[in-house]
Amino acid sequence: MAESEPSRRGFLARVVIALNALIAIIVATPAVGYLLSPLLRQRSSQWVVIGKATKFVAGVPQRVVYEYDDEGGYSVERTRSVAFVGRTPGDLIVLSPVCTHMGCNVAFDDTAGLFECPCHGGKYDTSGRVVEGPPPEPLRRFQSRIRDGNLEIQLT
Repeated sequence: MAESEPSRRGFLARVVIALNALIAIIVATPAVGYLLSPLLRQRSSQWVVIGKATKFVAGVPQRVVYEYDDEGGYSVERTRSVAFVGRTPGDLIVLSPVCTHMGCNVAFDDTAGLFECPCHGGKYDTSGRVVEGPPPEPLRRFQSRIRDGNLEIQLT
């Protein structure tokens, strides 16, 4: 009887360790899933209304402030942003105000007829092409559409 006692004790110790490991896995799985969910979630693009299409006329690009829901990790925040809308014959162009050189916000200079970056002197024409300075690329152009009379842009 004394010989079987250590093996029974060892067996019970292994059973307790296995049960503890199983409980730890069961408890940890939802926590790990919660922590990793923002990394695994597919970000979908959304269309945002930025105004009535008829209010944008040819000439000077108009600065438009719009709002959208930004999914940042675990929370959703209502965010405000800016775009510039210009009209060419038969087309609306919606440009990002972010300079492609260092990420500063550009402003439209009415007298020069150009978008100008205050940080490093980059200049863009009304279609967003680089005219002068260090920017490596034109201003980002949003995908846009007119739906139910509203101008919408696609955020990705």
